[in-house]
Amino acid sequence: MAQENPGPPEDPFNALGAIRGFGKIELALYGDAERSGLSHGELQGFIKGKVLGSFKGMEILPLPQIPLNYTHERAIRDYSEELYGLGYVYVEIFVVGEKYPVAYHIRYRFGNCLYMDESKKWAFWEREALGFTSRKDLKGDVMGWLAKLTKKMAEDFHGRRGD
Repeated sequence: MAQENPGPPEDPFNALGAIRGFGKIELALYGDAERSGLSHGELQGFIKGKVLGSFKGMEILPLPQIPLNYTHERAIRDYSEELYGLGYVYVEIFVVGEKYPVAYHIRYRFGNCLYMDESKKWAFWEREALGFTSRKDLKGDVMGWLAKLTKKMAEDFHGRRGD
């Protein structure tokens, strides 16, 4: 049975527990990220590998094909059952500077696709990391944080679900 636009659930972990696979694992780079040596394709692949390796038995599942003219509310109403079992990971990496010091900010979000809208404002789990490094060490530092954040996300998820 389809739901009206549910907004964030009273107990978000109930919706988190319904996740059986991932509908989206996305990365966005901002500022000087690519000029400082970060590769969107490489980091996207790294995150997908870490997420799928940390969530045993889960895989990337297709999102329903929602018509482009649908509003967010109509998509939720008409596709709630399909979206409810899909999780999303959305990572944003902001970089300022191309020479030492290169500052970076990582925002890592995880949630249920039913509650995701185009602004990606609502997540069950959100963590951030802020640091600075040299251009030479930027990729390694960012990948290190992505690995730590993915591990923590998976531990919290499996711990809450009891599996």
